[in-house]
Amino acid sequence: MGKSEKLGKVILRTLSRSLRLSETLGIHHSCNLRDGELDSQTTDADDQHILRIANEIIDDLNISIFRPNAVAWTEDLPITLVDTDTPVPEMAGMVKRDVPVGWSVFTWDKVILNPQMKGKLSPAEWRPLLVSSLIYEARLRGRRDLATILAWTPFIIDGIGWWWLFAVWTSEPGIPALLAITDSIGLIAAFLVWGLLSRWLSKRLRLEADTLASALVGLEILKRVLEKMESLGLVDEYAGSLWGMGYPFSGELMSGRPTLAERIRNLEGPREAGAAVSNSRWKEQLHLMETGGFPSTQS
Repeated sequence: MGKSEKLGKVILRTLSRSLRLSETLGIHHSCNLRDGELDSQTTDADDQHILRIANEIIDDLNISIFRPNAVAWTEDLPITLVDTDTPVPEMAGMVKRDVPVGWSVFTWDKVILNPQMKGKLSPAEWRPLLVSSLIYEARLRGRRDLATILAWTPFIIDGIGWWWLFAVWTSEPGIPALLAITDSIGLIAAFLVWGLLSRWLSKRLRLEADTLASALVGLEILKRVLEKMESLGLVDEYAGSLWGMGYPFSGELMSGRPTLAERIRNLEGPREAGAAVSNSRWKEQLHLMETGGFPSTQS
């Protein structure tokens, strides 16, 4: 009986420890689940707040081409079938455009943000970035289209040269060879000028969007957010360069954008010159940007 009692006590002690361990593990598991649910709820709440802010800005700027109802976090947008989110099978691996760090991209029903930025800024800190992006995407859209045409001008000029070459190919001996050499050199030059112009013009337009956004939200507010991004190391690796490769397999022509340092310096210029734009004049400034010449933003 003594051995049986001892064995029973050992079994009871083991069962008791096992029960306490399982309860502890259960508590930790439920806590982890609860923490995960809270993180998810926080992220969802932040996304909804960002979405609400974006729609407020869209209304304030009287923009009709965007009506987002969701926030998406992705590095690029695939080439899709018209009016769908279905990628074009033949264009697999190609992207319509990338989503730069520090900027947002808009479709009719989505606000699209770079995942590197997720959780790094509060929804309120997203406001000045959303304002600048919406000005660039919507209010300066006509200017961007004009810049695109200007960037293609070298190819148009060179194309006229090639047309003239084929027109005189059989009529004037000796001239076609000279024209062929000239047009070939012109084609190479057109590629260089095309790449330089497209990136330079889009970069200047983005800087101008920052300047106009600072008139709406306050220069110091936008500058402070950009400085926070810089301190967090949120760097756009494709920003600043006017030459070389951009985002891989991107079909976006107007892909130039300034670095964080250039954006901050651009905001400091008007203040140092005493030329900061007041909030009461922002509509006038936007109208001038839509109808006037190319910006002369300091960089």
